[in-house]
Amino acid sequence: MGCQFGNLGAISAAKSNLAKAQQWLSNTPQYLQEEVIQQYDFNVSDLTATKVLSANYYVIDRKNNKYFKSNFDISDSRSFLIAYNIDDKDKELDSHLSTYDKEDAVSTFEDAPLSVKLSDLLSNYIENIDESKTIEGEDALRTEILTDKNLTLAKVKETTYDQRPLNDPRFDNVVVVFNPKGGLGTGFYVRPNLVLTNYHVIEGAKFIEIKLHNGLESFGKVVKSDVRLDLALIKVESQGTPLKFYDSTNLPVGATVDAIGHPSGLEYTITKGIISALRKRESSYDVGGQEVLFVQTDAAINPGNSGGPLFLEEKVIGVNNNKIVSNTVEGLGFAIHFSEVNQFLDEKF
Repeated sequence: MGCQFGNLGAISAAKSNLAKAQQWLSNTPQYLQEEVIQQYDFNVSDLTATKVLSANYYVIDRKNNKYFKSNFDISDSRSFLIAYNIDDKDKELDSHLSTYDKEDAVSTFEDAPLSVKLSDLLSNYIENIDESKTIEGEDALRTEILTDKNLTLAKVKETTYDQRPLNDPRFDNVVVVFNPKGGLGTGFYVRPNLVLTNYHVIEGAKFIEIKLHNGLESFGKVVKSDVRLDLALIKVESQGTPLKFYDSTNLPVGATVDAIGHPSGLEYTITKGIISALRKRESSYDVGGQEVLFVQTDAAINPGNSGGPLFLEEKVIGVNNNKIVSNTVEGLGFAIHFSEVNQFLDEKF
């Protein structure tokens, strides 16, 4: 009997081993995969990027009524090893990526601003303090600073590729309006020395900086404003050609219009739309006061377009002012109707 039990145990163990072997066999793939490594070549470029900054600066000594101006150049260079055509399956991929640079690194370096150390400016000033000049007046000093700045901008522009609208002089009548307290908007010439914009663009500032389409910069002084209409006039140093306003009482709904402005700081952007309707709406700044007549349009206007012209062909039909912002609506922009603007301009100041 003991012998029989022993045989039965051996048979049971054999069956268990057989089952395990069959299970292992069923889980074994029919094909064996081996990683194939082959040699290949990738390219490496040695690149040196250099950027130069010409620093023009003024030191104003109010106590002694003196000023000093000077300029000097600073530069920064960096070398890059850029690898091209690295295979994503390369076993040494991580090592290559840590060793070599990407093209984006060059762009990041080029776009980063150069810094001027205050200690360098002060050292340069102290060394040349004897060259200080007497301040003849605030306006004269502003004019000299502006002239120097525009001369520098003109030199830069000579080596910069630019775009010009084909046979569209409207761009030359539009300016960028910078509020020294922050932010920017759009304006346009309504008199040879007067620029019109929105009140909320210049709010809180007396002196305003502007930039023309040719890249030159100027400054001006706010001489008139109307909170209800959200309009303001700036008397500027650089004269321009005034735009013409629409002169008919019939404004054709559905007609194509253009808006020129600087949305989100993207200077001299032009967008198209149609005249959607004429609306009387409450002023954003004079709540509860007399309503303002607006031209409703679906032309894209965004922050930075404020104060810019809305054109029907070559004539201004409104001053871009605001839009309704919502997740459920779009294309609801509003420009102050030209009749409201003309009344503002006709009022003495």
